[in-house]
Amino acid sequence: YTLSLHDALPISLDDLPADIRRGFFSYLKLKQTQISQALAQIKDLFFYDYPDKTAHIEKINLKDRLYQQAEEALNAMDYEGYRRAFITSSAQPMPRTPNKDDLRYARFKDMLVESEDALASILFDSETLLHDLHDSAEVVETLVACTRTYLEVYQKLKQQAQVIDFDDMEHFALQILTANDHAIAKEYQKRFSVIMVDEFQDSNDIQDTIVQLIARSNNVFRVGDVKQSIYGFRHARPQIMQSYIDHPKETDEVIYLSNNYRSSETLVEFNNVFYQKLMNLPSFSSSYRTQDCVSIGGPWQQAVKEPIHFQALLLNELKEQEAFTNMNQRQIKALWIASQIKKMHEERKLAWKDFVVLVRSNHNKDDLRTAFDQLHLPYFIEIKHGFYQSSAIELILSALAFLRDPHDDIAFASIALSPLLDFNENQLAQARLKRKDKESFYQYFSSDPDASFQALDAVLKKRNLPIHSLLNELYDLNDYYSTSTSLQEKTNLDLLYQQAVAFEQEQSSDLYAFIDFIDSIKDAQSGEANPISSDDDVIRVMSIHQSKGLQFPIVFLWSNHAQAALDFRSPFLFDPDLGIGIRSMDSNCILRPSIVRIAMQHKKDREQLEEEMRILYVATTRAQNEMYIVDCIRSLELYQQELTTASVFSRCGYTG
Repeated sequence: YTLSLHDALPISLDDLPADIRRGFFSYLKLKQTQISQALAQIKDLFFYDYPDKTAHIEKINLKDRLYQQAEEALNAMDYEGYRRAFITSSAQPMPRTPNKDDLRYARFKDMLVESEDALASILFDSETLLHDLHDSAEVVETLVACTRTYLEVYQKLKQQAQVIDFDDMEHFALQILTANDHAIAKEYQKRFSVIMVDEFQDSNDIQDTIVQLIARSNNVFRVGDVKQSIYGFRHARPQIMQSYIDHPKETDEVIYLSNNYRSSETLVEFNNVFYQKLMNLPSFSSSYRTQDCVSIGGPWQQAVKEPIHFQALLLNELKEQEAFTNMNQRQIKALWIASQIKKMHEERKLAWKDFVVLVRSNHNKDDLRTAFDQLHLPYFIEIKHGFYQSSAIELILSALAFLRDPHDDIAFASIALSPLLDFNENQLAQARLKRKDKESFYQYFSSDPDASFQALDAVLKKRNLPIHSLLNELYDLNDYYSTSTSLQEKTNLDLLYQQAVAFEQEQSSDLYAFIDFIDSIKDAQSGEANPISSDDDVIRVMSIHQSKGLQFPIVFLWSNHAQAALDFRSPFLFDPDLGIGIRSMDSNCILRPSIVRIAMQHKKDREQLEEEMRILYVATTRAQNEMYIVDCIRSLELYQQELTTASVFSRCGYTG
């Protein structure tokens, strides 16, 4: 964006920048595809199970024909034509259920209505969409001007304090190399005969530019695997490496490593077949090409004939067994994995260290710990004692959890017994005895609040503030930061604040999203030396990020059948390619997203799902001999459908 935005504003949808127009129509096509697939499933249901319901079938076929006409307009990128056809198609009612006991029709119909509602909420006429875009220009200009002013002031403050932040390290290096007609860069070009870059798929634009500046035309050796780029939260851009592969220069040579020396032939073949399907789905930029398919590297990989085990634990059936009574899905999954490992150890005389359990998120580790303790199994579940486990950070994260849910008694107890509230154990014990049934600590103390509780309650009422502002409020609570923390703790709290600011700039200012983000990266961000050696005979539990580059004889993958949708409640979205996306407000104070924002949300959604594909790839390529993919589900019916782009965008999880 520049400060002359008005000069370039489109006067029709055809004048939109190509990337934005493509992203906008891509989102419309995705939702239309989901509608078409839901209708196809409904038609198949009636064809095979209810062929005598002719009146129902006629209504369904009419709606399907109308949507086919709408799809023709969409494929021609005729927005107004599609909008009119959609309004007509969506108004066509669906028939009532043919059988109240058959839940399939209700599920397919819900899928249809959900996609129709999503489209109906954004399909405003072209004039309105363009008007919103023009109205937002002044806001974006002001935001850009404020940001530039802020950066100038921030830079002066750092210069006065003679400090730099983490981003400055890369940016200053870039400035040095480009200054004075690249004089310093030219000196480095003479100095280095060969430059080697490992894990190239995790590079960002600045890092790649720095390497290019100090390199000659033919002395860089880059090694990486685009399919294993799983550090998007660190700004890794796998498309950089993909561009080098797709558009090599005359002096470049692309070398593919076509042999796998780790896994059994069965595992190698499974991964080839599965990711050729998953990573080559339409609408995704990820790919699994012929060159990505690998072969085994030696005959020893043919010795193990064990198949891939997909273990779908049926929740209702297992709950009838005494061992799993009164357990939730996570607890059932954890106990089943622990029981299976114990059984395999006893029956096959396998070592405990042959087993690893891979989890996507750290919160699943507690359930596995409980299950292993219940069966008295030896294990190592890495509990970090670094940044995220320092007392000050744990306390503030508990306070954020309380702000998210004030009825979270564990979070409340953590902050109540800390300097933030300075309660004592007796106060909390008395509250536990005197409070009403199902009454939370927060509700109990609200009836007769003291000064410290009132101060906490005041912060709670501000929980819609940006995350960095909430942190300031918590740091100031009862003068916690100033009077109750050591120098090291202050440093840790400052770093947490910086992470919050970066998260707001790049993703969202939503508290819920930040807490989930911190939980998902604790391992990757604060890794320390592993205190166990390869000789210790224990079961290992680790996150998929921790397992990258490692291998294990037998892998249990903790799968999931749903993924949380990205949070787009922030008023501003930012993207390095599409710019700034905001919402517009009409005269009735109703917010609606701009075309840019719709395209941006769709792009971010797609990129996050692509990274999940790569994380899954890392997980399923860790095993040497055997792999068990485990999930606890309610019914197999939900998974008796083809893997499609639409189903992946519905966030069906690894299991789906």
